[in-house]
Amino acid sequence: MWRLPRIQLHTVVGTDANGCEGTATVQVRTSSCIGLKENNLNNNTFVVYPNPSNGEFTIESDAAMNLRIVDELGREMKTISIKESNAFETKVSGLLPGVYFIVGEKGDQKIHQKIIIQ
Repeated sequence: MWRLPRIQLHTVVGTDANGCEGTATVQVRTSSCIGLKENNLNNNTFVVYPNPSNGEFTIESDAAMNLRIVDELGREMKTISIKESNAFETKVSGLLPGVYFIVGEKGDQKIHQKIIIQ
């Protein structure tokens, strides 16, 4: 279940040493994933480690599949092919700190795995 992002507006008022005031409004968008099923592969192995990571993680599977890494706004950041020629394993790096989702399909089975980069 995906929830729509919640938008909050915060206003900050500041005064400098000369008594001049300034105001700024910042929009903060947050979203949560409640009830997201992860690794919905029946009788198949799909592993992501370490999670959370410092920016590099490994994806292993026992089957060939194409995956996408998307950010929390749904923007595609990387595409990955897991196949026999790479021993059904790949290392991922180069993502900025944040929350990402590994998504893909294997036949009629869906993959949804949350990954956190610190």
